[in-house]
Amino acid sequence: LLPEPTAAAIAIGLDKGRDQTILVYDLGGGTFDISVLKIENESFAKFTVLAVNGDHDLGGNDFDSAIREHAIEEFLKQHRIDLRKENPTDSEVRHALQMLTSACERVKVELSDAEEAYLDLPNFYKGKHLEMAISRRTFEGLIKGLVYKTKDLVLATIREAKLDIEDIDRLVLVGGSTKVPLIRRVLADTVKEPFVADNVDLAVSQGAAIMAANLCSVDEVAAGGADYAPVEIDVTDVVSHPISVGMNDERNQLACTTVIQKNSPLPSSGMTLGVASPGQIIGQLPVFRGDNPDPEKNHYLGMLTLTFDKSRSHTFIRFELCLDPNGVLQVEGATIDLEGRDASELLWMDPATLKVVRKVRAELKISS
Repeated sequence: LLPEPTAAAIAIGLDKGRDQTILVYDLGGGTFDISVLKIENESFAKFTVLAVNGDHDLGGNDFDSAIREHAIEEFLKQHRIDLRKENPTDSEVRHALQMLTSACERVKVELSDAEEAYLDLPNFYKGKHLEMAISRRTFEGLIKGLVYKTKDLVLATIREAKLDIEDIDRLVLVGGSTKVPLIRRVLADTVKEPFVADNVDLAVSQGAAIMAANLCSVDEVAAGGADYAPVEIDVTDVVSHPISVGMNDERNQLACTTVIQKNSPLPSSGMTLGVASPGQIIGQLPVFRGDNPDPEKNHYLGMLTLTFDKSRSHTFIRFELCLDPNGVLQVEGATIDLEGRDASELLWMDPATLKVVRKVRAELKISS
């Protein structure tokens, strides 16, 4: 599974034949992704992802929605009808909003090249006509907050990669929504003049095709009538979201402990320990995406369950979580009988787990 920004980097990064560090800014219709990659071109092309970030709830559709809200306000001024207060299940309301959404997307596209666009919808709602002009300046005022949010995420990703802005050799834009001029100006002022792919909509698919040919060991691939011999490509990706597990803390309340850190190289693994109560035969561990200590502020992924022989109080329950190169979470579980063993053998665990180990060691009076 190849992340979209990494695929775009492969398509664009192979053409220079030199070592470089690039930042891919991928803004599509519904999601926003950032990747910082180091590209080394020697006997083969090596792509190392240094950091990833983004917002899966931000995209060009939000730009459309901003125009739509502006148009609804204008319709209210013109006809004293607020569509937001109309019955949303009414077929006429639904039809009007669908028409408006399509028209707003068209306006957004036109404003990428023109200074002004027109929204003209005869018999828009209840026989009323919606007609208005929208300038690029007005449009940019509507989406300015969203664009600056992406800028802040870009700067945060550079910091997470432990780089300075000056370390970025190329800032690459992919995704149809990057055609908005405001995005390019803000990034040029903040980071550097962006590089725009010849076809920003196809960069991801081109990179994926190049990688597929590499994985299939294809010696020659027909491309536009010519033979193209793909170079050997090696990709090292990172964990896009931290993985945490829930365990009871000292107050006997569920709290999350991060076992796989964000931006760790894939494959990546982490372990955690729980303590089996006397007579316990099932161990359970909730798994979350996120690194907030409060489970409610993370995304619940599922419950891990481990069944084992009837427990004695000296038994630890061990869960090992591993994200494979495709980002698929794999889990193994086991029990560890500490009776007659030195608990210090377990001291390679993470700090939160060590705290549990020390607590149990004290309770069981196990010497170190």
